[in-house]
Amino acid sequence: MRKTVPGATGMTSAPALTSGGALFLGGRMESLASGVESRFWSYVDKAGKEACWLWRGGLTSPGWHGKYNLVYADGERVSMTASRVAWLLTNGSVPQDLCVCHRCDNPRCVNPRHLCLMTREENTRDRDLKGRQARGSRVGSAELTESKVRYIKQRLRRGIYQWVLARQFGVSKSCIQHISSEKSWAWLT
Repeated sequence: MRKTVPGATGMTSAPALTSGGALFLGGRMESLASGVESRFWSYVDKAGKEACWLWRGGLTSPGWHGKYNLVYADGERVSMTASRVAWLLTNGSVPQDLCVCHRCDNPRCVNPRHLCLMTREENTRDRDLKGRQARGSRVGSAELTESKVRYIKQRLRRGIYQWVLARQFGVSKSCIQHISSEKSWAWLT
């Protein structure tokens, strides 16, 4: 049986490591299969004590975070982020309401010295303060680039009709309206 425990989200109850290589998961104590810890660290490039230790195993679907399947003695597998597993193996439990976060801002890093626990709100605030929120052309669904939006804003200030700009750039009139009213791209001057 496979269970998914979101890695850096803190959305569901996460395993907690206890002494003796057992994890508390789903209300019962679980023992890790032999060799799990050495197998996990074999996927890590330990560049130095203070450097990022890069995960060389599987990745989550967006490809940002490392992904690892913990295997218990009874054969059950639980999929979670590699950074969460690194925390569990070195520090123990992760309270249900906390996320394992990266001080280094490298999502593939699993160096326990670079990991910390935060609430989801703290993690979001940290992301925003560091400017790591995808916006503008970094958003996967963006139809325009920053330079095109600057040009559109300039043309709007000169009185060019929204429908003309929409046709010129191959986007909907509502896309241009959102730029004009600053519902989107407001941060771009």
